[in-house]
Amino acid sequence: MTPFTVAELNGGAMGVRGRKRRLGTKARDALELLAAASPSCPEPLLLAHGIRRETLDGLVRDRYATIQRPETTGRGDRTSKVIGIAITDAGRKAIAR
Repeated sequence: MTPFTVAELNGGAMGVRGRKRRLGTKARDALELLAAASPSCPEPLLLAHGIRRETLDGLVRDRYATIQRPETTGRGDRTSKVIGIAITDAGRKAIAR
């Protein structure tokens, strides 16, 4: 007996039309942090909580989160730009399921 591939278990190479992908643990954790933040959460804080950039990229790509304009922090010549990430309505619905 041949073992199944991941594509076969997920309904074929393209998957079943209309089926939504379930959130992974880290993606759900990130969305819950974003939901608690108002109005957005700084990217360094998410990274400090162990959320990887790839996870954040996926949330933005899937429209569960948006990237806010960078804010300049610091004083004088020691400034840096910090990106904020905010949850969308779709992200709130995803964690409510």
